Amino acid sequence: MKQTGRDITKPLCGMEWGDCFALNGDGRCEALEDTDFRRGTCPFYKPIDQEMMECAASLEQLKEGGREDLVKKYGMEKQKTK
Repeated sequence: MKQTGRDITKPLCGMEWGDCFALNGDGRCEALEDTDFRRGTCPFYKPIDQEMMECAASLEQLKEGGREDLVKKYGMEKQKTK
């Protein structure tokens, strides 16, 4: 989900980590509209490697359940991997 280029409509992430799957190349969050976490850390944070493993597991579960239609509809086979 890493992207390059500037998108100033996305909020800057104020957290110290740089491995969140939702960050684009400019340190902006692609998942949330508001990154002002008054209660501490981001409740949405997930490392990229964890996100990739969960996506792969979800893809496998859809395939095993015969839901190739959803795999195709959402372009899951085309997702970038690291």
